Amino acid sequence: MTGRGYHPPDMSRREPRDEHSSPLDDISVSRLRLGLLRVARRIRQDADTGLTPSQQSTIVQLDRFGPMNLGELARRESVRPPSLTRTIQALEAAGMVSREGEEGSRRVRVDLTDAGRLAALEIHARRDAWLTERMAALSEDELEILRSAAPVLERLLDE
Repeated sequence: MTGRGYHPPDMSRREPRDEHSSPLDDISVSRLRLGLLRVARRIRQDADTGLTPSQQSTIVQLDRFGPMNLGELARRESVRPPSLTRTIQALEAAGMVSREGEEGSRRVRVDLTDAGRLAALEIHARRDAWLTERMAALSEDELEILRSAAPVLERLLDE
């Protein structure tokens, strides 16, 4: 990578590992992290749905976890409530989400409408199609490596 972005550590100046060192090396960890981030970003970007990445992510969160209040959704999205409010307003104007006040509270609960659920299906289908197209170019051995890696990657998320 050139420019101002991330540069992996220069391993040529590194001290040799001793018997107490981790079997992980900085280059492997960096390459895996960068590879995962780039694939995830490409899946989100290339699944052109006419929605912004924030709108797609919000729809996917609501589809996966169901109705929730704005604060909870903002935490899941790692954004501040005012930013999320703008996203929700745009999705509501497009007929993809509905908002209603929670009884006895000032909180607002957000849910997908039927149009929002259809949009979630389209987002998932386009993302899957993008990845399927890329995986079709892989060898059977490479596909087996990915099949074996999937549960390991899922386990990383669970911890």
